[in-house]
Parts: sequence; structure tokens; C-alpha cells
Amino acid sequence: VGTGNVNVVPSTTPRVVSMGPILIEDLELWWPHTLGEPYLYQVVLSVASSGEQAATALSFEYGFRTVETYINEATGGYAFRVNNEEVFVQGGNWITTDQLLRYAADPVRYHDEVSLHRDMGMNLLRVWGGGVTERDDFYTAADRLGMLVWQEFWMTGDNNGRWGGNYSFPDNDYIYLDNARSSVVRHRTHASLLLYCGGNELYPDHVNPKPVIRQGLEHIL
Repeated sequence: VGTGNVNVVPSTTPRVVSMGPILIEDLELWWPHTLGEPYLYQVVLSVASSGEQAATALSFEYGFRTVETYINEATGGYAFRVNNEEVFVQGGNWITTDQLLRYAADPVRYHDEVSLHRDMGMNLLRVWGGGVTERDDFYTAADRLGMLVWQEFWMTGDNNGRWGGNYSFPDNDYIYLDNARSSVVRHRTHASLLLYCGGNELYPDHVNPKPVIRQGLEHIL
């Protein structure tokens, strides 16, 4: 249980709330399931006026972990460390649980299908860039099951200049980047999120994606 002092700075809407340091003793870390236990804390945030009983405002699960990327000397390729431990990434593609999105709000189905990948020995799911940005229930399942997530933005060789499309994609840069920003803000607190990727079929460099999208994504991240 962590506690912290909260200072509310009077202002016009919105109010600015700042919290002091929170100390968590004997911190349990979140691990991908191939390295350890995907430990999650239950965080409860509540607010109350002075002298009044606190009213619960928000509760959520949160996992503490660090992630870093490096170049593996033996392979010459990208590799990852989680909590300073090297992780051998064994992944599979994820292209939404149902084409017609009939199960998009079904947390049980998400849990069951992510579990299938875990039971096959995988520790990473790549959310394909030709599909969707997955929902909270998917990420919650990945958090609880210790599955890392490779989340791509919406770019493939099909619609971004290589075959059926062209290098001008997307048609509206503002809408695209606004959606990308929403995706980052929505998912950035999930312990399972390993990385964002612009796409693995984009070529040539600095042309695909076009500079305004490339720079915009870098700025958002």
C-alpha cells in the first residue's frame, strides 16, 4: 500500500493535481511468463474534500517493469531486456479475435485466446498493422497472463506505396496522428506493452511512411 501527499493547485478548469513520492516496500515486478510471475498491483485512487469521507474515483491493475532494447552481438539484430534480464522473444501474429468484431467486448474470449498462445510457449503477440489497435480487454488479458505485446500502427505494404496503395497514405494526416496519440495514451500504462512499430513492410526509408507521419509518430512517442 502506498500513500502520498496530494496538493491541489487552485485554478480554472481543469485543476492541476500533484502527488508526492509514493514508497512501495518489497516491490514485486511484472515479468513475461517465460521469466517469472506477471505480478499486478491493484491501484485505487480516491478523492475527498477536507473532513469528508473519501469517495472511490478509479481503480485499475498496474505492473512495474522496465524494458530496454539493444543490439545482440551474436545475431546483429534487435533484442530486449525486461527488468535487466535478457528475454528470448517467441511470438505469433494477432489479427483481431473476430473479423466482424462480434467478440470485441468479450473479456473471456480475449483471455482464452491469449491463453492459447501462452500455452503454445509464446511470450509475445504482434498486433498486425493491417488490423486494429487492440482494446483494453486484450491488453488486460496480456497483462495478467504475462504476454508481451508488439503493437503496430496502421501501415502495411499493401496500402502504403508498395502494391495497391501509394506513398501519400494516409489521406488525412491529422486524423491519423490524432488516432495514434489516442492509442499511445490509452495503452502506455499496460505492463505487457513491449513496443510500438510503424510497420515491417515500409520502404524506402524516409519516403514510406511519408515524413509528416514518421515525424509525427516519433513526436507522439
